[in-house]
Amino acid sequence: MKTRLLRLSLAALTVGCMMVAANVTAQENVLEEIIVTAEKREASIQDTALAITAVSGDLLENGGLDEIEDLSLDVPSLVFSRAGGEAQLYIRGVGTNLFGIGQDSSVAVHQDGVYQGRAQMGLTQFLDVERVEVLRGPQGTLYGRNATAGVINIIHRAPGDEPEGYVNLKLGNFNRYDGEAAYGGPIGENAGFRLAVRYGSDGGFTEDLDPRGGDEVDGGETMAARATLTFAVSDTINAKIIGDYTDFDGDNRTIRPRGDLHRSAAEGAQALPDFDQTRNEVDSFQKWTISGITAEVTADLGGGLSLTSITGYRQFEDSFRFNTDGTEIFVTQTHFERDTDQFSEEIRLACDCEAYEWIAGLYYFTEDKEEALGLPAINFGGAFNIFATNKTDAWAGFGELTWHFSGRLDGIVGVRYSNEEKEDWNLRGLTGGNFDGLFGASDPRAFSFAFPPRNTTDDWNAFTPKLGLKYDYSDDIMLYGTLTRGFKSGGTNSLSGDPAFDPEYLWSLEVGGKSTLADGRAIANATAFYYDYTDLQVSTFAEGTVRIRNAAEATVVGLELDISTVISDQFTWDTSAMLLNAEYNEFVTRYGTQVLDVEGNKMVNAPEVSLTSTLSYSNDIGPGTFTALAQIAYRSEVFHSQFNETEVGQDSVTLANVRAGITFLNGVEVSFVVRNLLDEEYYQNSVRFTSLNDRSKDLTGIGAALGYPGEGRSMALQLHMGF
Repeated sequence: MKTRLLRLSLAALTVGCMMVAANVTAQENVLEEIIVTAEKREASIQDTALAITAVSGDLLENGGLDEIEDLSLDVPSLVFSRAGGEAQLYIRGVGTNLFGIGQDSSVAVHQDGVYQGRAQMGLTQFLDVERVEVLRGPQGTLYGRNATAGVINIIHRAPGDEPEGYVNLKLGNFNRYDGEAAYGGPIGENAGFRLAVRYGSDGGFTEDLDPRGGDEVDGGETMAARATLTFAVSDTINAKIIGDYTDFDGDNRTIRPRGDLHRSAAEGAQALPDFDQTRNEVDSFQKWTISGITAEVTADLGGGLSLTSITGYRQFEDSFRFNTDGTEIFVTQTHFERDTDQFSEEIRLACDCEAYEWIAGLYYFTEDKEEALGLPAINFGGAFNIFATNKTDAWAGFGELTWHFSGRLDGIVGVRYSNEEKEDWNLRGLTGGNFDGLFGASDPRAFSFAFPPRNTTDDWNAFTPKLGLKYDYSDDIMLYGTLTRGFKSGGTNSLSGDPAFDPEYLWSLEVGGKSTLADGRAIANATAFYYDYTDLQVSTFAEGTVRIRNAAEATVVGLELDISTVISDQFTWDTSAMLLNAEYNEFVTRYGTQVLDVEGNKMVNAPEVSLTSTLSYSNDIGPGTFTALAQIAYRSEVFHSQFNETEVGQDSVTLANVRAGITFLNGVEVSFVVRNLLDEEYYQNSVRFTSLNDRSKDLTGIGAALGYPGEGRSMALQLHMGF
């Protein structure tokens, strides 16, 4: 089956390339040039020696893409999953499913140049976005820590030279309605201002049949605002200040039992309802706020030199409760609260000179975090509670030089040295009462715990170089090759008593080519990569807690293809695909009471084949323009744990999306969007927990399996008014 799908995918790409060659030569339309800042300077995406996917704000809006989760279908190399209130991001099979404030993501999310320290910040909704850049592969030199898998850059719109704005309204099934508005422009001769606001309400895509848990799950209410001020300090110095706030008050996510190891069955739980229904006796919720301020100052020093300072402060608060067993019978619940504050500063000096380009900088990051977890469960005879705090201090020095050896050949040399320290405090144990996982309920030090408090300090450093060559074979074809190293921060087991674990490292060898064909009416880009991945931070669930250790090595080999073409005056076609082989080389791990060697198993969230193909249509009709879009996205089987179990994974999935709209001459557009047209049933993520297993059946203590359903068919009527 996999071989046939692989052949079909390659055949589709071959046919697409033939369509490019056969059809674009006679057309007048051209593809719009995409400018990115992936290398921390503006450049055409076709002239940047990196594998990048860039999605404009207009495409996000037109496709109904509200957050990073939605974006994953448009970027085959990106996989998004979540567990409870945790966002989990993977690029090219590299990511993390670790929990707790002592751990970090493998995908670095940056917002307007500021690194977002917690993975949960990746849950934030898009608001007034100019573009999103997905940098595929380790970015250890310019971005540093926790960019092992890659980087997601979210860049918001800034005030323009002319006053302009828009209003977007959306009404959909699942009792959804959403309103977004933005306006900005110059204020005086040397300043500009832009304000964007959003309110959305989502009834949730799962119906709760138990009145104790409410009517629906998987929804919530969102309020967000962003204000941007730009001004000229002098003729050579410019500043930008951004303040933003997002508040989400929701119902948390549905979780469904998988397999036959659940204690709920022995307790009399009813049979599973339909896939879009649940029975939930818990009034589950998830609430979070993200806020911050960013200050960017740039100075033109003359002679091609520029100085940039980016200062960022971010705050994140999160609390949630959900029905961990996924039934109407009390077996176990999860209560969680987190609070983090971070501050960062990056100073860069860059030169755009005739014979070379270089950038050098210093970076500092500090983050204070605290969390509380409460797990009331029948199997525990009470509640297992964990309280933890963690403080991170990190700094780095970096530089990258691009030397123009000739008119067509460039050499790239980069280096970064990073140092970080983490201070961890942890208190945990089984108690007769339940603290609801809340720090504010009482002082946890006042209670008696079976385990003594732990207070440790650990530090690490890393050296991440980069070597590369870039060759302009012609004015329209660019070839490149890079050898680079990425690293993910070391961390602490904030949710268990295990010792700290070291950073993980990834050496990447990547070769690629980017071509612009038929006088700008088509592009065809290809990338091949090889990863040597060592000291993987991996988790096992044993004795009621998640334990993280450096216990694995892996090899990742892959090929990516991106094709875009103007087929005719009316049709545009885009296809992206990834073929991936990601396996553990060495990995001996606990599986309950067993010790298994999982060498040769597939890595977590690493599909062998991913493919997204989109056909767009546009044509003038009467007083306006009619547009339509049809998209199909295929992802082969993935596993959600290192053990490659069918109960903790997802079979291959094909999702289809369609959109149709009419834009009138006065700038008003009405459109209709349907996502997951075929109403596919699939699991976005799966986990195992021992807090809800039937011990008479689960003799080896592997835990009962649970799945997080993906969203079913959604429909929305959208109205856009630009002015």
